[in-house]
Amino acid sequence: MINNLTINEPTVPVVKSLPNITYHRSGTHELKMSLLIPQLVKPVPAILFLPGGGFRLANPNNFIQLRLALAQAGYLVASIEYQVLPAAFPAQLLSSKYALNYLVKHAAEFGLKRDQIAAVGVSAGGYLAQFLGVTSATSNFLPVEIPVANAKIWKVVSLFGFSDLTSLAEGLTNQTEKNSVEPILGLYLNGLNFLNDQTKVFTADPDALAEASPINYISEKNPPFLLMHGSKDQLISPNQLNKMTKALSAKHVAVTAIKVKGAEHGSWQWSQPIIARQIIKWLNNK
Repeated sequence: MINNLTINEPTVPVVKSLPNITYHRSGTHELKMSLLIPQLVKPVPAILFLPGGGFRLANPNNFIQLRLALAQAGYLVASIEYQVLPAAFPAQLLSSKYALNYLVKHAAEFGLKRDQIAAVGVSAGGYLAQFLGVTSATSNFLPVEIPVANAKIWKVVSLFGFSDLTSLAEGLTNQTEKNSVEPILGLYLNGLNFLNDQTKVFTADPDALAEASPINYISEKNPPFLLMHGSKDQLISPNQLNKMTKALSAKHVAVTAIKVKGAEHGSWQWSQPIIARQIIKWLNNK
């Protein structure tokens, strides 16, 4: 028996994948991005997608369900790798700005709206997305060869990201010597210097933490923020959402904050369609 299936009209666009594009060279190392391009009437809004990995990894192929949902919703999605440990702060942020600059410069080629590029990040990538937002269209942490106009972010979405490095463990119950965030922060702030002074691996200077915290760069000119965090996150405190929301609001920056009940850091809830729908609805809101 042969059954017929009729599809009267498309509900999502065809999405083209364009992987392994070199967006910046640092010495002999090439930084790559992978694009998901919806086949729609151009130009389309774009998303600079920043994966997580605790500053140790930055795999642009992660979070495929969310990235594909965003592309099917009509957004060009550019997922990037960025410099990771032992590269120290602000190397990761500079990588992100090089990627943003690349998208702006190649907007016509890829068919994207250069004035509508959102930063969407997960965990450490959420931290970078927030940093891109609070330093949007400024010279803060901007490589000299990049015009300030090319550093503009349209909107920011942070999934279980963080903004205040001085209080990542605030309110958590499981922080011990073995799983403390301090070793990672020590490496992040000091890079290979820890080889000369290994105490730097386990300690983080308060001033250095403050300098590397997006919360300290907020201005009334920042783009809108969507912050999402799991209520059961025991790696990065949900208090990070509370603090950033309060700080943004104090500067009259539009912010939407959502706590996902029962969700942990990177748990199954974040792969569910309802998360993508929340993000897409917020991005589509003019």
